[in-house]
Amino acid sequence: MVAKPLNHKQIQALEPTDKRQKKSCGDSLFLVVEPKHKSKNGKSFIGVMRFPPTKDGKQVDTRIGKFGDGVNEWSLKKAKDEWIRLRALSKEKGIDPRVLKN
Repeated sequence: MVAKPLNHKQIQALEPTDKRQKKSCGDSLFLVVEPKHKSKNGKSFIGVMRFPPTKDGKQVDTRIGKFGDGVNEWSLKKAKDEWIRLRALSKEKGIDPRVLKN
């Protein structure tokens, strides 16, 4: 059984546990929830892809940013749009998505 991607309300409701959680948001975008002892609101988005985009490419995690509605924080929609843009640009130009993000 495949889990459905998270929506905004489900992300807000997620509580940290003793272990790091990685939940799918769809389109190879994930929400990472850090353990309780690491952070108060440790929810952030990462995009995952192979680079170079071949079967021999290494899986790379590209940090998008912290989840939230404040300054320098990302909503689910904004994070997903940014990840799709970075992934497409990476494939088009052959540049590591982590480099493009910085």
